Amino acid sequence: MHDFKKDLEYSKKHNEILHEFYKKHYKAIKIGESTLEEDKLGIDKKLYTEKWIIYIDEKIRKRDYGDILLETQSCVETNSIGWALDPKKKTHIIIYYIEETKIVYLIDYQELRTAFDMNYEYWAKSWFKYAYNKRHDWTTYRSENIPVKLELIEQAGVRISFKQL
Repeated sequence: MHDFKKDLEYSKKHNEILHEFYKKHYKAIKIGESTLEEDKLGIDKKLYTEKWIIYIDEKIRKRDYGDILLETQSCVETNSIGWALDPKKKTHIIIYYIEETKIVYLIDYQELRTAFDMNYEYWAKSWFKYAYNKRHDWTTYRSENIPVKLELIEQAGVRISFKQL
């Protein structure tokens, strides 16, 4: 079972590592934190460059399973759509950091969402995984996720690049 508070602390511990990555890779002049409303729109960080503002959604995993865990429902009990299928998300880039290997995958969110939508039935056949999480008020809920191999995502036309930190 996941503990929301511990997971939040865990992701914050990687801020410094990822901020350095953003400065080097994107030449970010400024890195802005998101508001609660922006977070609901899939924006964890705002990278300010000379020409653009890039909206980043950070996903951090401890181990490398050779897949990307795509959330189909953020809360099964309320039937809330997961980030991987949500058309309301304003995310530009998914930053998928694997702590074990120190690899950062950079994935175009719109490409991924479109590919997932088009391949949902096929990818869902792999297997569903229910991850038990905790809310801020400490009641439990379930999110539904599909682990999709990187090769399948790339075969669907999604450009995935990676950087070793």
